[in-house]
Formats: sequence, C-alpha cells, structure tokens
Amino acid sequence: MTSPASSQPHFIGIHLCGDILRATIVSGNGTLVEVREAPLDHENLVTSVAGIVRELEKVEPNLTSVGVAIPGS
Repeated sequence: MTSPASSQPHFIGIHLCGDILRATIVSGNGTLVEVREAPLDHENLVTSVAGIVRELEKVEPNLTSVGVAIPGS
C-alpha cells in the first residue's frame, strides 16, 4: 500500500485495541496510503505510539496531524 510522498496533506490514525496497535496514513481525499500493525506494549504506550509514527513519517513526510482512538469497555 505504499505510494510516493506528495504535497497533499496526510494524516495518521492510531487505534489502540486490545493487544494491537494499528496505525494508518490517510490522504486528504480519504485514500488509505499505508497501514502498520504492532503488538501493543501497555507498559511503554507512548514510546510504542511515537515509534510507529516515526516509521510512518518515513513513508509520508507531509503529515498534518495524528489522531488516537481508544475504545472504551
């Protein structure tokens, strides 16, 4: 799902669910650009999220914002 970086704004969506950290890059027009998954390390949550965001910045450096979804019980 990788595409070349563009000048169009892109966004990262983070979903913390159970034991999985999911992160996606979405373009300004809603196109899914990249998807990543990693084990969710509850003890190092901020470090885990920052690490996956850094990985995605290498794919698309023109990121506008990051949103995080944490489902309730």
